[in-house]
Amino acid sequence: TPLGYPDHTGQAPPRKDLTDIIYTDKYGQS
Repeated sequence: TPLGYPDHTGQAPPRKDLTDIIYTDKYGQS
């Protein structure tokens, strides 16, 4: 996922390194 982009809830994630892991875990994509 690109840096600075909001997550699927429309909220800007506090930490992108964790968000990429969360994206992969929840959505099966990074």
